[in-house]
Amino acid sequence: MNKRDEILSVLQRCVLCGSCKAECPTYLTEGSESKSPRGRLYLLSCLYSNQAHPSEEIAERIYSCLLCGACEKRCPAGVDIMLALYNGRAFLKGYDPFNRRWGVLLSSAFRHRAMGHRFARLLFPLLKGRLEKAHIIPRGFTFESYRFSHAGDVFIPSRDITKKGRVTLFKGCMVEFVFPHLGEAFVRVANSLGYEVVTLRGEQCCGAPLLGMGLMEEARRLASRNISRFRAIKADTIVSLCPTCVKILSGDYRRLTGEGMNIIDVNTFLIDRLDKGKGISLSALYHDPCHSLYSLGQYDEPRGILKHAGIKLLDYQMGCCGLAGTYALRNREKSMEMLSRNVDVFRSAGADVVVTSCPGCLFQFLKRLEQERVFHTIEIVDEYLHEGHTA
Repeated sequence: MNKRDEILSVLQRCVLCGSCKAECPTYLTEGSESKSPRGRLYLLSCLYSNQAHPSEEIAERIYSCLLCGACEKRCPAGVDIMLALYNGRAFLKGYDPFNRRWGVLLSSAFRHRAMGHRFARLLFPLLKGRLEKAHIIPRGFTFESYRFSHAGDVFIPSRDITKKGRVTLFKGCMVEFVFPHLGEAFVRVANSLGYEVVTLRGEQCCGAPLLGMGLMEEARRLASRNISRFRAIKADTIVSLCPTCVKILSGDYRRLTGEGMNIIDVNTFLIDRLDKGKGISLSALYHDPCHSLYSLGQYDEPRGILKHAGIKLLDYQMGCCGLAGTYALRNREKSMEMLSRNVDVFRSAGADVVVTSCPGCLFQFLKRLEQERVFHTIEIVDEYLHEGHTA
């Protein structure tokens, strides 16, 4: 069976029941059948069976998906929707205007991260105003003067702490280049719990942006490099502060190479390991990152961690933040509409802060909220263990 027939067989499992639409952010935002999982699968089925021809219009529908995964658990037929969409994007990438304009530049930046970072910092002063106005970056955003890897490769607990094990931190692009303080917070927390932390200089981007652009071969090469290099590290576990990285490394790598990485997210790492600290007297809304909720199946874990830290959690539900990698670049108005709905929920709830477990979601919320009102879970735990306020 060739690749085309393989994907067509996946698509033909769809019975068009529409269960997948229940939590689809783009369908709920736009109300368009062709912007729903069922509609996209039907379009791809027509393409792969030669009932339709590739076009910019069809490419726009397929690339409008957030790849959040909300649809997959609801499919009674067990269709591998992500596999279909990844391959559909690869099939249509030549018809996508965004890819034709930015694909080479962005793929090069993610394949050669250090060079891409230097290039971005060089151009940033010239583009900052435009990027802020277009809601691509938060207002007042600046790059840190350092990368997380500059802090070192091995972080050992102090001698008065009993060593319990060794973990590898998969930094990811956001922690390495945008929010290095999150990596430092993880090191402090892990060290205080008795874990040595190591990082890998040869780490590559997980490949999520490339998969999202339909560049499957490029993503496959990054996957092979990461699998090979991390296999050589001796550690009890690999941890990431980004649920998207965990989802890609553990699940999508199997789609790409047949082999995934054994990696967990920071909430899974922390849930049964926290010592007692000083309670933090704050009220918060917890925002579930899509890949935490749908791909990793998390709900109770982050809330348990925050309650352990003394946080008063308000029972309000938030939806997708609207970032979703290049979605926020392609669909700026819809992305900001999703963000604004979440911000409205936060403000109506009257909570002190929003807490999330994804650096990307953190970045998105900073477009509408002040920095002192948006936190990653690891920052809360760091505060709780080291600098907390008595409730």
